[in-house]
Amino acid sequence: MSVKADIMMWILLRLSLKNGKTLRQEAAQIVPDLSVIASKTHELDMEAESEFVATLCDVQGIGLAMADQDGQILFATQKFCDTLELDQTLQLTGQNLTTAIRDIDLIYENESLDDFAQLEFVKLMLKSLQQKKRQRIKFSATTKSGKTVEFKNLVTEHGRLIFCVKDISEVHRYKDLLDMSMDAADAGFWSVQFDTGLYSYSASVRKRLNPEELSRMKKHGMFSIIHKDDLPKIISKWQRILDGEADFDLTYRVITEKDGLMWQRSRGKIQYGPNGKKIGATAFVIDITDDVERNKALQKERELSKSKSEFLARMSHEIRTPLNAIIGMSDSLSDEELTPDVRAVVQDIEDAAEGLHALLSSTLDHAKLVSNKVEIDRTEVEVSKFVETCIKLWRPQIQRKGLAFQSFVDAGVPETLNLDEFRLQQCINNLLSNAAKFTHAGRISLVLNMVKRQGKDHLVIAVRDTGIGLTKEQSQKIFDPFTQADGSISREFGGTGLGMSITKQLCELMGGEIHLRSEPEKGSVFMMLIPVDLSKQNPDLDVSKPISTVTQADQRVPEVPNDVEKPFQGLSVLCVEDNVVNQRVVKRLIGNRVAKLYFANNGRDALNMLNTVHIDVVLMDIHMPVMDGIEATLEIRQSKAPFANVIIIALTADPDYQQKRICKNIGMDDSIAKPVRREDLLSAFDRSFEKISQNYGARVKLSA
Repeated sequence: MSVKADIMMWILLRLSLKNGKTLRQEAAQIVPDLSVIASKTHELDMEAESEFVATLCDVQGIGLAMADQDGQILFATQKFCDTLELDQTLQLTGQNLTTAIRDIDLIYENESLDDFAQLEFVKLMLKSLQQKKRQRIKFSATTKSGKTVEFKNLVTEHGRLIFCVKDISEVHRYKDLLDMSMDAADAGFWSVQFDTGLYSYSASVRKRLNPEELSRMKKHGMFSIIHKDDLPKIISKWQRILDGEADFDLTYRVITEKDGLMWQRSRGKIQYGPNGKKIGATAFVIDITDDVERNKALQKERELSKSKSEFLARMSHEIRTPLNAIIGMSDSLSDEELTPDVRAVVQDIEDAAEGLHALLSSTLDHAKLVSNKVEIDRTEVEVSKFVETCIKLWRPQIQRKGLAFQSFVDAGVPETLNLDEFRLQQCINNLLSNAAKFTHAGRISLVLNMVKRQGKDHLVIAVRDTGIGLTKEQSQKIFDPFTQADGSISREFGGTGLGMSITKQLCELMGGEIHLRSEPEKGSVFMMLIPVDLSKQNPDLDVSKPISTVTQADQRVPEVPNDVEKPFQGLSVLCVEDNVVNQRVVKRLIGNRVAKLYFANNGRDALNMLNTVHIDVVLMDIHMPVMDGIEATLEIRQSKAPFANVIIIALTADPDYQQKRICKNIGMDDSIAKPVRREDLLSAFDRSFEKISQNYGARVKLSA
């Protein structure tokens, strides 16, 4: 240090020592870093003390000055001048504090100066000096060049003013960025010191409060504005936090004059001192009102969706019950000797009922897809059997129109593929139904092939027809829900316009896509591409051997022979059904095809019947009083009775895939969706015939 600086530091030191304290100890009152050092260093001589204080202040970036009780500046370091942007040649020593500070042209911005404006704080300090009243003042200000400066001043009871300044522009810039981030996120933070019990808040929190609210919150924290209904819960949680929890997460409602009722969330940590004692807490607080309102709306929407789903399920069950009677009874009349006119009427009734059934199924499927209730479940599927099922289902209807029906499976298609059989068949059924509806002459073809797209294997399923075709404009909207090519289509052919929309949505759920190529009067080709992972095939099945199948359906409508073969005439069947009309339907359909047919009104009656007579097959309704079909099946399978392994086939008015999975998982052998036809029942018998034939010693092919 220079001789002049030594002299000034000596003067400052001597003045401070009059009250019995070293300069380090006095300065430690306002500079925390000095407090730690003052407690750990030995007393130095006067010159070393001066050097120590000046050096430490300079390292800390602190400018230091001192004034007497008359406001005359006794000492000022170069850092003090530099920080306040004073002329370096200017000597402050001997100047009046009021004049010196006024010349600096500062803009004061700290909230602690609310009680006095601009330079009034200087008068306050001078008054405190004259009264020898001890007081600390901390504030920040902006210089004319835009630099942010922090002041920490101590008026001692012995009539001295220790004046420290520090450039905090960088810290202030980060604080501004933090405040902007808080504003953008509609968030803020708060903290509390346990020794004083006082709270502090970020600017983003303070600006939402009026003066009275801010005053209350400084003393009592967030508790002062929390909704009275939430307050007991929050106080209880806060006590648990104080008793031991380090982290906390609180959600509550607050009420303010400016914003009214809001939802807030405070996430924070307890702060600990060196001795492990809790000294305070700091929390990040965010306004979650919009999130809460959205969640409430979402919950309401879910409840509404659930109500709709339950209504649709009830509607499905209630409508399918009378449909079951209409379609089943009409189907049973095929065995009767009817005049051509009466047989035509029966066919009209059956066709109308089938149309109503198709409308119902499409509407329910669409509702489930819209509400995201449909899930994809892939299993190993034998492709040849899958194609055979599709052909068998649609051959009679297509042949009745005098159309040829072809199917072709390319040799490159593996014998088994990992697919959702139920949903894929639903798509094919929609495509074949569409083709059959709009084709009056020619043929309909079902083609399966394999292709690679972007390095991935895809199963190609194409349905080609020679029907009326579509224009380019019609093709663009054919996959929109409730849309058909034009109004005349609906008037002539009926339908809801949901079939193609459902097919597209199901195809996309399976990860695939659907394409259409069509020309008016030249027919249409619908092509689905479904991704398949050949690496996930069942290792027990031979997938290396492709299949090649070509079938050509006869265009003639076959005559139904009067002497129909009855392969199940030795069976004893129990129909468990609470609806009397549905019992009559089953009796009409298979009463003369089996040896014995018994009826039970619920699951409990069915168990009593099984304990009484020998039964080969149980036709089990699902929804019944006393004991439903699920409960009855579980009790049968879990019993050790001789009938524990009896064939059980579900008759369900809920044809949802999930319902079928439940039936399979609880031990049922098969399931049939209502409305039930004779072919459905006999096909189910035939699928289970491997097990039945063990009791009869011979296998009989289904011929009905």
